[in-house]
Amino acid sequence: MAKQKRKSGEKLKKKKAGGDKNVQRKKAVKVVAAAVKKSGGKEMLRRTKIRVIGIGGGGGTIAAEIAPYVRRVDFWTANTDSQALKKTGKICRRFLFGQKITGGLGCGSDPRMGQLAAKQAGDKITALFRGVDLCILISCLGGGTGSGAISEFARLAKEAGCITLGVFTLPFRFEGDKKMQAAKQALARTIPHLSASVIFPNEKIFQVLDAQTGFQAALSATNTILATDLKNLMETVYLPGLINIDFADLRATLAGEGKLAYLASASGEGDNRAENTCKALLAHPLNEYDARGADRILFNITSENNISVAEVEYISKTISALNPRAKIIFGISQRVIPAHGLTITLLATGVAQPAKSPENKRVKHAKKIGRKEKPAAVQTLPPPAEEKEAIKLAAKQAVAKVAKKESTGKEKKQKTEKAKMSQKKAKLEQKKRATKSRRKEETAKKTVVSKGNGAAKLIVGADANQGNDREGPFSKLRKNALDLKREAEVAEQEQLANERKWDVPAFLRRRV
Repeated sequence: MAKQKRKSGEKLKKKKAGGDKNVQRKKAVKVVAAAVKKSGGKEMLRRTKIRVIGIGGGGGTIAAEIAPYVRRVDFWTANTDSQALKKTGKICRRFLFGQKITGGLGCGSDPRMGQLAAKQAGDKITALFRGVDLCILISCLGGGTGSGAISEFARLAKEAGCITLGVFTLPFRFEGDKKMQAAKQALARTIPHLSASVIFPNEKIFQVLDAQTGFQAALSATNTILATDLKNLMETVYLPGLINIDFADLRATLAGEGKLAYLASASGEGDNRAENTCKALLAHPLNEYDARGADRILFNITSENNISVAEVEYISKTISALNPRAKIIFGISQRVIPAHGLTITLLATGVAQPAKSPENKRVKHAKKIGRKEKPAAVQTLPPPAEEKEAIKLAAKQAVAKVAKKESTGKEKKQKTEKAKMSQKKAKLEQKKRATKSRRKEETAKKTVVSKGNGAAKLIVGADANQGNDREGPFSKLRKNALDLKREAEVAEQEQLANERKWDVPAFLRRRV
């Protein structure tokens, strides 16, 4: 009975567990069905989020003029000047920052103030990049807010994991060297934080428009060209095509850091529309460099159903000739275009070879002559207080290392000099000892030998040289037998005389 009860209890538990699982499955099915109803029966796909931020007065103006042409993109204008933000209209969302530093005014063409304002608003700026897949930062360099804050925006976007494309314009030459210098410094600080960057010098406007064109109209013309390029790029990503290009392809093209990019689009019509469009595409009116040497290329051909295989082949060969080893992504879209035309959109990153310019020609001419072209002096912004202290410590450590190296070098020199002096002294002492020993040997030489009482008598020095001063103090005397006999007799007589003087009397002698 007990076993039957246990078996029945286990069966009931299994039925309850199975019932719970079935309930959970039914709930999940209901949730999915409700989501499908809300979406109208369509599949739930994550939408790619692209945001364009115009920084500073010039960047905000460009963003506001581009916004009406480009759809499916979120546009923002960021500035420290509240009045400049109001001028952008309601098309773009506004982001005011740096009120504590500027008081709602501009930065007075001081990039340091713009950089500090962006640093203080770091948390708010970071919030702009949350959930964003691609962020396009637009700035007119040379001023205060755009040149100073752009580097902080790029750095925070990189930290948020956002793919970034920078679009920059350089100031006119008549605006002065200081503005151009500030723009180059801003590029040097910003480009390392960006995935890719596109640079348009304002000076190129004179090659496109007539010199009598109004200044506002000229700026609007450049904004229109830039708006057309961005519009065609966004349509390539968002709209489906015959050979489709999506955001994954764009992300692969922009992968990396600090790359120079070439963005252009061109349209053509007529019999030779493919050739004419390619020429216009590769000779962009605002770029000072071309697309040769790019390591990644993305291009899309947009036309009606009448595009031929020969045209596609010609366009593909022309673009792939920029760099045969490049990674190329190719797409075709079919849409209605006025006058049965053709549009090509090109994005090339990793551009290595700049186009010829008067400055490059001047450098080449200087190299031919043999002079070195002096590079422009780059001035960095002064660091904040914390970084200053770190820099001071690093400088002190570097000075200490140099001092140690110098001291060790001096000690080594002193040691080597002392060793040399000791060697010289030892050599001098050896020479002195050698000369002394030689002199002793020379004075010890035998000059005259005389015999008396069976003993040999040595006469050395001055006694041996009496009567012969001409031949030197150490010269030997040559004597014949008669002289020697006479000398012996004289010596014998002298000895006898001495013996007689000292002969002891007999009475004083001891008896043995």
